[in-house]
Amino acid sequence: MRSSGNLAVSALAANGAEQRAEAQQLAGLADLIEYRLDKLLQTDGLEELLSSSPRPCIATCRRPQDGGDFRADEGQRRALLQRASQVADWVDLELDVLPAWRPTGPARLIVSHHDFGAFPDIRGLLRQLLASGGIAKLAVRTQELSQVLEVMALQRAHPRCSLLIGMGDVGSLSRISGAANGAFLGFGAGTSASGPGQIPLRAMRNQFRFGSGPDPLWSLVGLLPPASEHLAGLNTVLAAQNAARLVVPLPYLPDDPQAAQRAGFDVIAADPRRLLYPEPGGWREVAFERKALLQPPA
Repeated sequence: MRSSGNLAVSALAANGAEQRAEAQQLAGLADLIEYRLDKLLQTDGLEELLSSSPRPCIATCRRPQDGGDFRADEGQRRALLQRASQVADWVDLELDVLPAWRPTGPARLIVSHHDFGAFPDIRGLLRQLLASGGIAKLAVRTQELSQVLEVMALQRAHPRCSLLIGMGDVGSLSRISGAANGAFLGFGAGTSASGPGQIPLRAMRNQFRFGSGPDPLWSLVGLLPPASEHLAGLNTVLAAQNAARLVVPLPYLPDDPQAAQRAGFDVIAADPRRLLYPEPGGWREVAFERKALLQPPA
């Protein structure tokens, strides 16, 4: 696996045979398969399911408070994850249960925290997750572009060892830019989405080049409406050049140019006539040049 930009998809069916079929169907586009054990009605064939994975696999068993469906005793949930750790490549374990975890298998840890409430102190949470020694996964509810840019900037500051996600529609920007900002992995939706704001797996791989370009950090080009309608195909051109640059849609112009720059943006196409560059005093406007979107500023 790469040190960053691994694209994962979740198998979400209610029985092992169907999860196995999902994994086989989606393996051509994914680097990792996440098996959602909380979705399974029976777990008798757990070891066989994980050992037959066509890609390296993550075993996850989410509680309702973390966006999952496992409603039985917490001891049973941990026992299930202990079984999975004997076979899976990775086990996803929540930060608050980490002190009680006793490793019994070779699986590596993804230590996660999901927050569906008000936007939290993401820097403090990430510090705790990184101190665990595993891959840090932090998913928080985002409602404003400024929150998403903060998530993206923090991801960019901690490449290869973390995954930071803004959940929700506006948060999808953090998902498609994850690899460009150094995320260890990202998730695309397979047969259905496993989280709010998730982008289809094929679009993540093909349209947004997730995990398919130079490692580790790329620059970002933002497209505002209506520029996004006129500049389709730029990522195809960048892919042909193997360029460390990604074009992504923006819903509106960020208020803070420096926040956009910290999140990885070096230019924004406001419309087919104007480009905007972030500077300490505000946005610098210049006449549109297509080549400026294909090459970072000198």
